[in-house]
Amino acid sequence: GALGRAALAPVARWLGRRGARLVHMMRPGFGAAEFDLLVVGRHDSPRGAANLFPILGACHRMSPAALAAARAEWAELAALPGPRVALLLGGAVRGEGLDPGLAADLARQAAGMGGSVLVTTSRRSGAAAAAAVAAALQGVPHALHGWGSAGPNPYAGFLAWADAVIATGDSVSMLSEALATEAPLFIAETTTAPRHRRLWQSLYEAGQARPLSAGLAPFARVPLDEAARVAAEIKARGLI
Repeated sequence: GALGRAALAPVARWLGRRGARLVHMMRPGFGAAEFDLLVVGRHDSPRGAANLFPILGACHRMSPAALAAARAEWAELAALPGPRVALLLGGAVRGEGLDPGLAADLARQAAGMGGSVLVTTSRRSGAAAAAAVAAALQGVPHALHGWGSAGPNPYAGFLAWADAVIATGDSVSMLSEALATEAPLFIAETTTAPRHRRLWQSLYEAGQARPLSAGLAPFARVPLDEAARVAAEIKARGLI
């Protein structure tokens, strides 16, 4: 919260005086000049500064090595027919979860690509949305992992094996993780939040994603590894 961010500035100043190198992810809110490097998503509209390093989306754990390991771990997904469409469902930050009718419609659009569907829901999706997806995919080759399901989570495997990704646009982390793959990303514009809309626009302008409303025509894109870029920038600035 704001109180926590306000406490960052004096702590950063104290550490800096003792020779610590300070890197902060996301906007600190206060005391931006106290940090050696600020890593901020373009969708957060960062102001230009010498210590600023803007990125697309957010940093995450889906590195090329992690995806390669997940592809090997979930090799059983190769048995599903292609194209394999990963359907990543989020939901409202506050409210009743993802609308079941919308969830079912997204599942049908994914199935319409003629292959198989790899579905994962989040804690914000809700049980009704998961049930609607399961009903919509009856008779369609698919794998469905609901939030809180028992057993290993195949989320990374779904990304690693995806030939295309459809994701609801309400989760910055989910969209950012999808960008680590080579698969085209189609965003279901499910929120009116300005911050999320700025993220979508930054991805569209970079050729990294397209709105689902424009159709599911495949397109080529270069996988993003923003965490690696941040690590390289930290080294280039002599911070480690």
